[in-house]
Amino acid sequence: MKDEIASKIYVNLSRCEKGHDSCTEYSSMLHDMVHGHMLYDTVDFVLYQKDVPEIDLLSEVSPYLTNRRDCIGEGGSSYVCGEYKGYKVYVNDKMLKINTCSLCKYYYGTNMHDFPLEDVRKAIEGIGEDLNIPMDKVTVTRLDLAEDWELQRSPIEYFNRMLDLPYFRRLSYPTGITFQTAEKELSFYDKGKEQGSNNKNIARCEFRIKKVRKYFGKSVTASMLYDPSFWNDLLDRFLSCYSKVKVSKESLPLDKIDGIKSFQDCILCHWVNRKGFDPLKSELNAFVRDGGLTQRNYKSIIGKIKRCCFSSQGKDVGPEMEEFDVKFRSFLKLKRFD
Repeated sequence: MKDEIASKIYVNLSRCEKGHDSCTEYSSMLHDMVHGHMLYDTVDFVLYQKDVPEIDLLSEVSPYLTNRRDCIGEGGSSYVCGEYKGYKVYVNDKMLKINTCSLCKYYYGTNMHDFPLEDVRKAIEGIGEDLNIPMDKVTVTRLDLAEDWELQRSPIEYFNRMLDLPYFRRLSYPTGITFQTAEKELSFYDKGKEQGSNNKNIARCEFRIKKVRKYFGKSVTASMLYDPSFWNDLLDRFLSCYSKVKVSKESLPLDKIDGIKSFQDCILCHWVNRKGFDPLKSELNAFVRDGGLTQRNYKSIIGKIKRCCFSSQGKDVGPEMEEFDVKFRSFLKLKRFD
């Protein structure tokens, strides 16, 4: 029943015009049904000395750091490492780096909290005030956008059916999966288990941009993070990347099988869904190493599996993956500034 409601809400949200009463009504219904959070998670910053000649970053920032270490680098140059409210800080005579912390956790003390853009602004301005640096000159080097919400089943059941993302490397681990390139990542994992909430099926989805300037083709400043147009663009990029994920098709029920080919395809899809694509590839690779299968036949089998068993999100995937897809898309749409 929830899936039917979610589908209706998503359709109506898609048709909503700005300011229309029904848009507000369906947005409220979705918000009540999908309890989740949308936030900036890990955000890394850099400020170059050349951009603030009026400030000596090394002497200005160092006094505000905890666990401070004054060091001498190669060539005798001085640098300081320390911490600031969860962030790792490195500063020398050329740059200031503020890294490896969740911006949401910095502000709220947790990274499971909705993060309105007004609070994003306050968080960024707070960093500037505490360290006495101009945040309008600070650029972003890494940017993670995250969302989480509850599912009806264990999140790993959904993630195991996410088989491929073109041009990305797929990595799997006990609580989730990550699609990875040198520039960006799309990651899905069981946030409930990470938080120790084993009785809650909380899925976490993260879009991680590891090389911000290269990805956007321009510098992203700290102040852009609370600009609604930048936020909407980031949500669109998140959705675009997610939409390219290939998932395993649902096995056909017997009454839908109309011949030998559909029967063979059904058996193959059932086999892939039961074993998982990664374990299946590992077994086939072992056969290749042992000489029981040629590399050519291996590629032929993998190609057949992808043609037969892979589907775009929302197509022939069954009610479980439809639930995930509807919630993902609807929640992103709800968080837009339109």
